[in-house]
Amino acid sequence: MPAKVRTLIDVHEQNAPGRFQDYDWQVVRPQLDPAITITETLLSQKAAIDADPHLTAKGKDAARVKAAKEALEALGKWHVTAGRTRRGPRNAARSVGADR
Repeated sequence: MPAKVRTLIDVHEQNAPGRFQDYDWQVVRPQLDPAITITETLLSQKAAIDADPHLTAKGKDAARVKAAKEALEALGKWHVTAGRTRRGPRNAARSVGADR
């Protein structure tokens, strides 16, 4: 289950090359890896929580919410950090549009 997100992105890369033609995928992909890892970790945690026979239904719900909040906070931090270092066609287009 943990590799599901990474596998999905790999499949999209192979089957829909048109989606990625505007980006140098060798540059973009490593920037996405931390977000993919955070998402995969959340999915693993949720699977472990669901499989834990010692947790009650309320305990499972609380554990899932806590894991989701932690993942959301980590993704938010990653997004802010990635936004500072990201350079690509979208940012270039904004710069060009600003000159109009």
